Amino acid sequence: YGNIKLLLNGDATKSAILTAISSLGAGVNDDVVIFFSGHGTASILDQDGDPENKDNGFVANGAAGREVLWDGELKNALESLTVNRIVILGDFSWPSGFNNDLQQIDNVLYLAGAKGEEFEDVKIQNGVFTEKFVNLGIRAGYADDPTRNPHATRDGKITMEEAYDYANHVQLAGV
Repeated sequence: YGNIKLLLNGDATKSAILTAISSLGAGVNDDVVIFFSGHGTASILDQDGDPENKDNGFVANGAAGREVLWDGELKNALESLTVNRIVILGDFSWPSGFNNDLQQIDNVLYLAGAKGEEFEDVKIQNGVFTEKFVNLGIRAGYADDPTRNPHATRDGKITMEEAYDYANHVQLAGV
């Protein structure tokens, strides 16, 4: 737990996110998990100087208001890490564009809950993907239960694939 860097609300600035990534102190045998939850955006213009014409970004807080961490900027930050594996979970709008950049890094697994709009539910006080993937799928163990997840193998272990399958196939009541 001493290696967890949690950035919430006003502390989640673009600079703080990039600094947290660069200062992880992770080594070649370590796995890094990054979870983005909030708002996303897309641009038809090149925002980060990479070969794409369209960029996607994660909206971060800034001193002057909204800042955007663009997909190419995240890719550049992650490429500086020498670690075993990087897992990125995204619960924000327009995350699919990140695939173009992140798939260029060999040891990255990127899972996101929406192709377009991210959905937040007032009743659960959370993003729907976060609720299904983390809270129900992993914490409650539903992703490992074949009666709740037809792709599960009940073995007391929840794989990323089981959690993702559960999150993308379960219907929440009232959502």
